[in-house]
Amino acid sequence: MIARLIPLFVAAFLGCDAALGSHPRDAELLERFRTHRAELEQLVRMFQEDAGLGRVGATFTRPEDPGRVGVTEQRIAEYRRLCAAVGAPDCIEGYDAAYDRLYEAKSSRAEAKDPIWVPVSSQGLAVSGSSKGFVYSTNPSFPVVDDLDRVTPTRSGTWLRRIEGPWHLYYDFED
Repeated sequence: MIARLIPLFVAAFLGCDAALGSHPRDAELLERFRTHRAELEQLVRMFQEDAGLGRVGATFTRPEDPGRVGVTEQRIAEYRRLCAAVGAPDCIEGYDAAYDRLYEAKSSRAEAKDPIWVPVSSQGLAVSGSSKGFVYSTNPSFPVVDDLDRVTPTRSGTWLRRIEGPWHLYYDFED
């Protein structure tokens, strides 16, 4: 009986290891940044202009009705077009005080969105998974490393690799 279970444990272990290692490598993301910098810059400019818009995903937005913050469906379509061009299916996310005011939440967030996340690859769930992509932040509060491909997390965390100026690659892991 135990001999039959060993292959299952090995397959499960290898499957988990493969899932953790299937994000794009840093070199690929750096090349994508060089190729699509104009689109990434446009995404961030638009997102900074749209106070109160916290997230544009492939099939949803936060708030659910972006018209509440003066964002049209055409603008949402432009976000999604730009995200598709840079290969970021989960699109863009970042929150500001205007977003919190929509929900009458007490906020310590600034009026400007910082950081702004552009996830390129996501696996698992938000509460237990990982993602990798670009982050735009003028004042990042996460550890900066030389190579995200070498990060082997033992607990939840976010790590950055500086590209230039406010641009970084990021790797986020939630256990």
